[in-house]
Amino acid sequence: MAAITLRRECPCRSSPVITGRVDEEAIGWGPFLRLAIFGFALGFAHLYAGGWGWIGWVAVGSLDLLWVLMFLFVVGEARAQRRQGLGYVRVGASSFRLGDRLALQVGAERGFDGLSRIEVSLRCVDAVMEDRETTAQGGQTVMESVQICYAAWEDSLSVDAARLEGRSEASFEFTLPKARDLPEPPRGGLERYWEIEVDRRGGASALRHRVLVYP
Repeated sequence: MAAITLRRECPCRSSPVITGRVDEEAIGWGPFLRLAIFGFALGFAHLYAGGWGWIGWVAVGSLDLLWVLMFLFVVGEARAQRRQGLGYVRVGASSFRLGDRLALQVGAERGFDGLSRIEVSLRCVDAVMEDRETTAQGGQTVMESVQICYAAWEDSLSVDAARLEGRSEASFEFTLPKARDLPEPPRGGLERYWEIEVDRRGGASALRHRVLVYP
């Protein structure tokens, strides 16, 4: 899509900064071990759920569903990594300036088999502190200062995985906006940062990294 200037709320993330190549972290035995411990604790919870009435069964059932979803996610990630190998993102320079071209490559050790589409988004994010209504103990509504993030500029590029058959890397290139095309950072803002998000649709989780962009 064409690059757009906007101001919409978006998730606040603490993604690592990429200045070269960053590889996806391998799924080892750690997540499965934590799931096993969680499942063992759930087994004991079932023994006592009857004594808590219907509330106990609802709580335990919700935890069971959470365990199943976590298990399916971890298994899906492990299968995707075995099929495609570890994914990675590589940028063409250690840092960029407004108005530059930002080139990057998205790759996988064994190719993109099993994926349907790869979409890469680049956004400029403003992190600010705002007063938001929250519900305190007792049901009272209070104002609390929390960190909120807004996307100030965004562009995205995508490619069908079928077009990448036989390849292990896909290239993308963005044109960064000039300073005059960006809105001014909000007063009292915490920071302005740039984030790359790689959405690997069809079998792998998203990869997210910050990239250094200077005025």
